[in-house]
Amino acid sequence: MPWIVGAGMGFLRGGPVGAVIGGALQHVLTKKL
Repeated sequence: MPWIVGAGMGFLRGGPVGAVIGGALQHVLTKKL
């Protein structure tokens, strides 16, 4: 599940908020591809 990777990276950068944003961003990117 790629969005978990995005959430993990976002969490490392910006905490819980970064995790939500990173996960959502990764989810959108993988859906478009």
